[in-house]
Parts: sequence; C-alpha cells; structure tokens
Amino acid sequence: SIVNHSPEVKLGGENLRVYPNPANGQFMLTLNLSEKVTGKALIQLVDVNNRTVSAQQGIVIDGYMQKSITTSPVQAKGLYMMRVIVNSKTYKTQLVLESNVK
Repeated sequence: SIVNHSPEVKLGGENLRVYPNPANGQFMLTLNLSEKVTGKALIQLVDVNNRTVSAQQGIVIDGYMQKSITTSPVQAKGLYMMRVIVNSKTYKTQLVLESNVK
C-alpha cells in the first residue's frame, strides 16, 4: 500500500507541545509522533512576520523528542510559532513569549 504523505502537516494537541506557555525566555518543547521515527529535527522559532528568529537542532528517538529551549534575552515579547521539521514534515504550535527578564 502506498501512503501519501503531505509535505506539511499541521498538528496541534499532544503532538507538539511547549510549556510553560506563556514562557519567560525558557521553556520545554516535546514532540510525540505516532510514527516511531529516529533522526534529526530542526527546531525554529518564527515571528509573526514569518521570520525565523532562532533555530537549533534536536534529536527524535522512536518518535519522541524533549528539549529545553532558551530564547535570546533581547527577544521581543509576543506571539511566535514553534516549527519543528522532521523528515521533511513540519509540526507547528503557537508560543507566547512574555518578558525575558530573569
């Protein structure tokens, strides 16, 4: 059987989570995939103008990734999109950044 994978998959709920949300410059990201894939992930923080303001690598093992993310101290507060790309599939969730003062 041929499975047709769309290049971009928008999934909410339990697939891609960030917490706490709103965040204060540091937060945890978890990705939980139904497919038990293992490989590299590209994690991007995207602003409302669709600019990637930060990017880093992560590792997905058996469909699961957990990563602590720290944003730049000068990162403007507001609404962002967390975008995680694994095996050319994209997962997205929204993130609200509040003041970054430690």
